[in-house]
Amino acid sequence: MNGALALLIALVSYGNVYLKTGNLSHPLDFNNTTLIYNANITFSDTTKLGSKSTVATDPQQWFNFLKKSGCMKFRLVYDHSKELQMKDYESAGFVGGGGVWQIEAVYIDHSDYWESAEVVVNENAADKRIWSTKLKIAAKNQGGSSLLIPKQTAKEQLAVALKNIIRFASEHKSDEWVKVFKTSNKQLTDTHPTIAYYKDIVVKKQYSLESIQLLSAATTAYVFGGMGSWNDILYPTDKENKTNAELTADLYDKVNNAIIAAINE
Repeated sequence: MNGALALLIALVSYGNVYLKTGNLSHPLDFNNTTLIYNANITFSDTTKLGSKSTVATDPQQWFNFLKKSGCMKFRLVYDHSKELQMKDYESAGFVGGGGVWQIEAVYIDHSDYWESAEVVVNENAADKRIWSTKLKIAAKNQGGSSLLIPKQTAKEQLAVALKNIIRFASEHKSDEWVKVFKTSNKQLTDTHPTIAYYKDIVVKKQYSLESIQLLSAATTAYVFGGMGSWNDILYPTDKENKTNAELTADLYDKVNNAIIAAINE
């Protein structure tokens, strides 16, 4: 999973705990795995002018600002890009690629939509904190998102997508990728699912087993990177490449649906 999406997931999860309870026993700080490569993060309301546009310089300040403004909860929302140059699953491993991910801040009578942008500020940083992340309001005073994906539906659809791509990978002797996809599929029913890399991406006690299963499976099946990823494989014939593209695009959609269904529980 790319770091930008992981951070949005963490902001929704930890933010919802704070909006609900008013406190966090484990705040989302720069020691979290989604922020360990960040030098800084800012949150801006671009409808305000000048220096007043910056409303927070760390996640906890942002949560507090939104709680005071009447925000009741966060939701994660997604839409495809126009895919003019490449498909979203192809661009998912690049900065700013993969489609449009936003955080919906839900109020009693409207929603505001926040999106993020990342830039490298010091690629030679000794502590490896090379990124600067900026979240800003992309749309204000809007209607609520109609994106609703039941967890059971997301689980069934992801299982089918994984079954199809396992068959394809097996036919082409891609044993390591077969192992990855089978691991993802197993996590959909595992009674003790684990998130391999971003271990603290969510406040797990706030989610059902089914949600953690979905998130674990989705993070494992998120194979849409650059060089060396599943995206990077080419096959001898146009037919094989076409089939691979169709299966990968479907898997990408079902992985995203799984993430949304899990996080928006």
